[in-house]
Amino acid sequence: MKRSKIYLTTILFSICNILPIIVINPARSNTAANNAALLRTAQTLNQQGADYLATGKPKLALDIWQRANQIYTLLQDQEGIVGTEINQAQAFQSLGFYRQSLSLLQTVQTKLQKEPSSPVKMKGLLSLGNTLKSLRVLNNRVDSSTKKVDIGAKDTLMAALQVAIDLQDKIAINQIKMSLANTTEIINNQTEDSNPATAIQQYEEIKNTTSSPLFKAQADINLYRLQSRQNTQLNALQFLASIKKDLDIIPPSRSTIYAYINLAKTIQKNQLDSFKDQELVNQVGQLLTTAITQSRNIQDSRGEAQALGALAEIYRINGQHKYAQTLTEQALIIAESLPAPDLAYRLQWQRGKIMAAVNSKDTTPAINAYRQAVGHLKSLRNDLNASDAELQFSFRDSVEPVYRELVGLLLKDESKISTENLNAARDLMESLQVAELENYFRQGCLETYTVQLDKIDRSATVIYPIVLPDRIAVITSIPNQKLTYHSRPIAEDNFNRIIENIQTIITKPEFVRQESSFKSESKQVYDLLMAPVMAKIQKSNNKTLVFVLDGALRNIPMSVLYDGNKYLIENYNIALTPGLQLVPPPETANRQYKALLGGISEGRQGYPALPEVQKELDYISKLIPSQKLLNNEFSQNKASSNLAADSSSIVHLATHGEFSSDPAKTFLLTWDNQLNLNQLNNLLQNRNLQSGKAIDLLVLSACQTATGDKHATLGLAGMAVSARTKSTIASLWSVNDQSTRLLMNNFYENLTIKKLGKAESLKLAQQSLLRHPDYRSPFYWAPFVLVGNWQ
Repeated sequence: MKRSKIYLTTILFSICNILPIIVINPARSNTAANNAALLRTAQTLNQQGADYLATGKPKLALDIWQRANQIYTLLQDQEGIVGTEINQAQAFQSLGFYRQSLSLLQTVQTKLQKEPSSPVKMKGLLSLGNTLKSLRVLNNRVDSSTKKVDIGAKDTLMAALQVAIDLQDKIAINQIKMSLANTTEIINNQTEDSNPATAIQQYEEIKNTTSSPLFKAQADINLYRLQSRQNTQLNALQFLASIKKDLDIIPPSRSTIYAYINLAKTIQKNQLDSFKDQELVNQVGQLLTTAITQSRNIQDSRGEAQALGALAEIYRINGQHKYAQTLTEQALIIAESLPAPDLAYRLQWQRGKIMAAVNSKDTTPAINAYRQAVGHLKSLRNDLNASDAELQFSFRDSVEPVYRELVGLLLKDESKISTENLNAARDLMESLQVAELENYFRQGCLETYTVQLDKIDRSATVIYPIVLPDRIAVITSIPNQKLTYHSRPIAEDNFNRIIENIQTIITKPEFVRQESSFKSESKQVYDLLMAPVMAKIQKSNNKTLVFVLDGALRNIPMSVLYDGNKYLIENYNIALTPGLQLVPPPETANRQYKALLGGISEGRQGYPALPEVQKELDYISKLIPSQKLLNNEFSQNKASSNLAADSSSIVHLATHGEFSSDPAKTFLLTWDNQLNLNQLNNLLQNRNLQSGKAIDLLVLSACQTATGDKHATLGLAGMAVSARTKSTIASLWSVNDQSTRLLMNNFYENLTIKKLGKAESLKLAQQSLLRHPDYRSPFYWAPFVLVGNWQ
């Protein structure tokens, strides 16, 4: 009989024994003998749960630990309660449900905070630290309004290390040091110019001080990964032989299995793509074969599926597609029986790649596999960013390519692309935008809408540029017409280089010196995106272009696209959206505007003065009934309380701020502090709930994207979407104070006196600067973009 059947029988027997005590005769459950019996049952369940988790059955482990927790609760055994809660959190992590794990562990942390050092406290802090690490909550965060400190992974693990030192637990000390080194590596990788020196030093210390072959092997694997990034000439065979000596003497366990897998994948990523050394390929294959054998011996189904999938990938890279497909199918059967959607999606993705290579003419089987992968990804929405702790999950490496490769297959043969495939590709790009924003905020289920374009605006064309490795594909949606499609060949690297050049020139006031070069490159982008569809757009008489931007295109305003004679903004209203499903429905006609105005005109916290801000706010207040908070009135507390309590349809904030790919570094400057994105979102969402009405327009007239951050516009899109404002106007780079005042004055005149829509009001304001002799450069008028509803 298999172990799982034995445990199930034991569990049922245990429950049947305790049910008469708990249910039929509760009075007897207070006796010492019966309490002892209950305690033994709980301890047995606890151990069985641990065995299930160790053998890759986290769902069974979770069920068992929840039952053990019920018994400990009946016995009022606090140590047992806390212990099973920590165990449940570990099971949630193994299932990919990191937020549920975090919630449970934060409750445990509150219980343990004042307790003396103990194994339970150490285990709880280590588990919490690892969960925070997986969720990329790495450093402490301070809520400047409440002064509450949310402890990050680094300090949580440091606290766990101190407990382990107090207990003189050498194994735990090494384990926690490994987690700390991993955290250091992740923190380092988040910077543009990464320097792995500190992480390397920490891994070296573990390697040189530990007596555990497993910890030594894990440290060596991590060291090789970091060092190979700096030195591609490292001898992989020599390294593999050295580390295998440590792994081969360790008894089979889940940790050793994942060490084998991690070692194989590390070498594969750094060495195998070139196929120059067949002996190395064979050696890596043997590593994975060992992992498969050990997984089967200890009945670790998840480990077996991962090792089979990794071995299949080796065969796929080597062009041995028949073996790759067989192994991938075997791994899929296991993953889907567990169930393990976080693993199943990767295997379906791999299956899709294999099928696309086997039959390049008929893409249907590959498309079906990719669609199943996307389906699994959607089931992981809340925990997309951290569903595989052992092998380090990266959204841009492990999620985004699934969508893009599927889109590439759907649009592969331009002469045979069906309307169904165009609709599917468009929907996939919208779903990718939602997934990326959810990953950015580390939360799932953003509010989406199902309003069709024709219902939003019959005079708007929506353009979906898609950046593929070898071409730019563009899907265009014109109301009351079928989707249209065109593509133009260009290598992704070359396209990104053009966009980067445009961004470099346009963000400097000395534009005139490079105007010719700028217009030439801007026209290249126009020709790729717009030229093939302009005749249809012009024939439709549409006056608004709505862009769902992709990749590097997000870093430049579409208003500067140049057709050889004019900029796009000279002929069209322009708006951006992460996707139509994220566009709130338009406001009803006859809007009655009321505004909350806030800003800082004086230099504060190292930021320069904005002397025109006072004039800007004064002029707006003449056009719209307003409440105004200027300079010291725009303090952290006053800004927060007024934002939360106000019911104005417009919130206009003229203050320094920055959009970043890190939500913690996206902020607005107040008189005495910074209001970060999470705080602002909470304020605006609470305000929306209290007033019962969403903000119609949020204007951020002096913000910018973070310098050197290629994904900083995520902060802008995230602010627009998560705060549930209908429309947001903000700037992509640091703006000129005087020209901004003129633009904003003109914008609000168009909006209130002429009663035009938001996109048209912004277009006319930008055109007014374009015609101004001092501000005709795009540096002055182009940074402002409208995100969300354009009407």
